[in-house]
Amino acid sequence: NYDTEFEDPGIGANVTFHTGGVVDNSRVAADLKYWLVGEGGDYFTGNVDGQSLWFRGPQALGYGLIGLNLSVVSFESDFVDDIVDLGINLGAGGEYTVAPNVALYGEAKFLLSLGDLDSRIIAGGGVRFYFGGGSGGELDLSDM
Repeated sequence: NYDTEFEDPGIGANVTFHTGGVVDNSRVAADLKYWLVGEGGDYFTGNVDGQSLWFRGPQALGYGLIGLNLSVVSFESDFVDDIVDLGINLGAGGEYTVAPNVALYGEAKFLLSLGDLDSRIIAGGGVRFYFGGGSGGELDLSDM
């Protein structure tokens, strides 16, 4: 993952829940990330996003997203206060199935800051492992 505000890479984990009949063609994703900002402080983000599935092919799917972000920046200094910031996510992503229950994904979102941090773009990608159902391209949207 990459954040244009801090210009540093990050690592994280996410969980995606298919809403299955609650709202057609949608799912909810939550993630936590730690950003590698080096010495002098720590930067964490947490997101909860609603995803609207736009299309689905034999091995791929695409989605739009909107959600909430919580960013926490802590400094190793007695002279600078830590920052806790809320924001709104708007973005899009896609997945490509590479094996049963395994998909590669990429996602970009604009984070509209509601506090002290600048609004910024966060982009990332990785591997998703699906448990209890098919991966992205194998997802049966007719059940949702």
